[in-house]
Amino acid sequence: MKQKFLDEMGRLIPQIHRALARKGSGVLTKGTITVPQMVLLEFVNEKHMCTVTDIAKNMGITKSAITGLTDRLIRSNLITRTRGIKDRRIVLISLTSKGKTAILRLLQERDNTIRKAFEGLTDKERGLYLELLRKMYGNLVKTNEV
Repeated sequence: MKQKFLDEMGRLIPQIHRALARKGSGVLTKGTITVPQMVLLEFVNEKHMCTVTDIAKNMGITKSAITGLTDRLIRSNLITRTRGIKDRRIVLISLTSKGKTAILRLLQERDNTIRKAFEGLTDKERGLYLELLRKMYGNLVKTNEV
């Protein structure tokens, strides 16, 4: 693989990631929510209710780090933390109505940003891009980079 390719990819991927993160962060609360908090909100939105362990596995961080993230989101009234009925050691996380509204706004803005990024590309080009991303992610999973 040529160094020029590696250098350009090394510049472009973080630039695109930052552009998407900045856009989403501004939509939610004018930058008071971090990217990890947004990832957590999106995961909880998908699952409706999940454990701290589920979130930690999904995000690849410790349960104690999740506790810190959830504490801030609880103070912002975006999520709730409850104990399991059968096993009180289990901590369940779910979105509040404010959290649901916030994540829906974030997802709409993310979709709009992605739409803008892909303007001018054909359906075939967009499909190829998606196929390549899936392959790249698969390569990272195989090598335990994810």
